Amino acid sequence: MNRLEEYNKKYGEYLIGKEGDYKCGKCKKIWLPTDADINRKAMMTYYKNCGACRLYLYNKCIEYRNRET
Repeated sequence: MNRLEEYNKKYGEYLIGKEGDYKCGKCKKIWLPTDADINRKAMMTYYKNCGACRLYLYNKCIEYRNRET
């Protein structure tokens, strides 16, 4: 499998300009991505989670990190 096939397998459902709806990976709701939702690691795709789920996961990570210390 070459790099393009791996990229499409991993990010295929979240490519910018895709026909159809984008579903959140966590809450499974349909969401409309904006310019703020562009993935920083894969610049041709959107994040897999909606903004609310990303914020929730970010805050949970901080909470768990602070709990350990």
